[in-house]
Amino acid sequence: MNKSIRYILAIIIIAHIVFFTGCVEEETTVSIETPTITALSTPIPEQPNMSNSSLISVVPKTTTTTTQNNNSIAILRIGEIITDPDLYEGKDVILKGKYGGWGQCEGVKMGTTGPPLAVSMSAVVIFDETGCIYFEGVEWISERPISDPFNPAYETITIKGKVYLDKVGTPYISKSNAETPYISKSNAETPYTSKSNAETPYISKSNAETHTSGGGQGCASIQAAINAAKNGDTVAVAAGTYIENVVVNKSINLIGAGSGVTIVRGSNPYDHVFNVSVNNVTISGFTVKRAKSKYDYRFAGIYLNGVKYATISNNTAMYNEYGMYIQASSNNTLTNNTASNNKQGIYLSSSNNNMLSGNNASSNIWDGILLRYSSNNTLSGNNALDNSNGIRIVQSSNYNMLNGNNATLNSYGIVVDSCNNNVLCGNIASNNSGRGVHMYNSSNNTLSDNDASCNGDCGMDLDSSTNNTLIGNNASDNNYGIWITASSNNNIYNNYFNNTNNFNFYFGKPIYYNCWNATKTSNKKIIGDPYLSGNFWAYPNGTGFSQTCADEDRDGICDSSYTLDINNIDYMSLVHKDKNFSN
Repeated sequence: MNKSIRYILAIIIIAHIVFFTGCVEEETTVSIETPTITALSTPIPEQPNMSNSSLISVVPKTTTTTTQNNNSIAILRIGEIITDPDLYEGKDVILKGKYGGWGQCEGVKMGTTGPPLAVSMSAVVIFDETGCIYFEGVEWISERPISDPFNPAYETITIKGKVYLDKVGTPYISKSNAETPYISKSNAETPYTSKSNAETPYISKSNAETHTSGGGQGCASIQAAINAAKNGDTVAVAAGTYIENVVVNKSINLIGAGSGVTIVRGSNPYDHVFNVSVNNVTISGFTVKRAKSKYDYRFAGIYLNGVKYATISNNTAMYNEYGMYIQASSNNTLTNNTASNNKQGIYLSSSNNNMLSGNNASSNIWDGILLRYSSNNTLSGNNALDNSNGIRIVQSSNYNMLNGNNATLNSYGIVVDSCNNNVLCGNIASNNSGRGVHMYNSSNNTLSDNDASCNGDCGMDLDSSTNNTLIGNNASDNNYGIWITASSNNNIYNNYFNNTNNFNFYFGKPIYYNCWNATKTSNKKIIGDPYLSGNFWAYPNGTGFSQTCADEDRDGICDSSYTLDINNIDYMSLVHKDKNFSN
């Protein structure tokens, strides 16, 4: 072989290597439904090596959908629904299994969702070898229904109903309103359909988990694009559903087309959907769902571990054990995300100096936002609605700033437990079924200008807490204004109390000394008069101490003191004939 031929072959080999380096695509079929990659509108923070950055696009493979046949309904295994409940939500199904009565499927292998939540005390359950599903009010197709849910016969039955998801996405079956044809006994006894059955009127599980490339526009999966990227690159992910667990181990910008259209669900439910382990990462525009915990392992929709300078924005995390889990990470920003219908919404553990702003944490089973062993964080303008606890900071989470957050319609609004030197300023903790602000075993915290109104129990609560300052707060229209138990040396002044049933305060034993007024100073008080000193004590019917006390010198301070308890006296209660206040 002469030199010229060897030279040409060498060029061909090098070109072949260069061309196929990067992401490997399983298919290159062009789909007419391939989304168009548009310019990114989300600002990209500065990242390492941006001077040599590039954009890598990710386009999902074409998914084949089938239209539900109006003449038949598929007979399904329970495990199919448990494994992929999103696929069947709202669809009519026929389900065959063993009747288990009301309970938790004891002795039966559970599905991937863990023990389901009962719909009601009248709910019953069926199961097969893959898990169990609760149902109620369904149509029985078996020859005879079971009448005693507490003494089940564990016989095989067939039922018809519609798939619904509960608060955290656990499926259950209820009676369908859709008209369906009569199914004969012989059909009802048909064995389970296999997943490969082409006539099943649902998306095939295998198809749903497959992605194609967009005709050379980019990578076939998010992970493939990350593997091909270098630090500083932007990976733009087109609209679609991606079934994969994504490991983010490079400092990149990972940008979806929007949380409403770019959905990522882990192929392994017992793992994080996005697992970030490096600094300087941006994740924006995704919905992440169905990360479940197993034993003592906690899995999340978005997980940061030992990470700095990440920006997590405009994402939705739902139906996860933990929506967003920040572990041992600092100097990160979480903004404008939604964490809803998870067990835990947004969780910071041993993480310091992070900024959480404009996030919505709603309808989570436990906490909307939880800080544990996490200090010097700023929570600003977040909404925590319809959780067990709206915002909870616990176990030596110190020096945090909570400013302008809204904790409404929870059991407890804001909870501070065993934490010191935190500042809660300008927050709304109202319309909770229990307590607005609950502080336990905590010291040297400042609560100022918060609205703790219209709560079912009390506006503010101090339990075994010392040396805290409560100033400028509104605790009105609660059952109790402030509840104090075993708490001492707290400074409580310039607050507005006006609560139902004439219960502005309550002392649980033992009762210790607290200070209820400051030295008279020329500073605007909570009801607008020029001097700041004690608290304003009102009742809705106008008979409160501050509404009826004498003020001969017209300085806006009652001439007499207000005794709450022998150790708790407001010596300079505020007075104003106008019952309204200005916070």
